[in-house]
Amino acid sequence: NGGQMAFAIKTDGTLWSWGQQNAGNLGHNESSNEISSAKQVGTNTNWKSLVMGSSTVGGAIKTDGTLWVWGWNNGGGLGQNNRTKYSSPVQIPGTTWKQAATGGYTNGIYGIKTDGTLWSWGYNNEGVLGLGYEPGAQGGTWRARSSPCQIGTRTDWGVIDAGGGDGSMVKGVTTDGKIFLW
Repeated sequence: NGGQMAFAIKTDGTLWSWGQQNAGNLGHNESSNEISSAKQVGTNTNWKSLVMGSSTVGGAIKTDGTLWVWGWNNGGGLGQNNRTKYSSPVQIPGTTWKQAATGGYTNGIYGIKTDGTLWSWGYNNEGVLGLGYEPGAQGGTWRARSSPCQIGTRTDWGVIDAGGGDGSMVKGVTTDGKIFLW
C-alpha cells in the first residue's frame, strides 16, 4: 500500500496490517503506534480485496461487496459525510462495490459499484475527483466531497487506478477497453 504501511488478506479471509500508523490508518483502533509485524485487523474472515494507494487511508472490500475504510479523514476522504478520523473500519454507505482505489493527492477514494458506475470522494485538488469545476467565489473552486459522488453517467467502468505515487492523475478503464485520464 502507500506510504510506510502494508496490508494483506490471508487465504482464510482475515485482514492484516503493519507499519507506520498515523490517525488510525492501520485499522487497529489506535491513533499512533508503529507496528513492526503483521497484526490482524478485527476478527472478520470475509475480506476479499484491498483498497490501495494512500498513506493516510486504509480500506478493503468484503466478500458481500461492502466497502470499509479507516484512517485520516481530512477532506472527507472516508465518505462518512464528516471529517472525523476513524481508527477501525467503518462502512461506506450504499450498495455493493466491485473495486476501489485511493490516491495520496486526494486523500480520498474512487470506487466502481457492481452496477458499473464510478464514484469518488475526498480532497479535490485540481479536480482530481473528476467531478468538474464549480464557479464561485475567488473565480471558482475544486470542492472537496465528504460522501460518494457519481462521476458522469457511464455504467461500464471496469478498473480504476488512483496511483502514480502522489495520486495526482487518475486512470479509469471501461469494460470495452477505453482509457480515461483526469
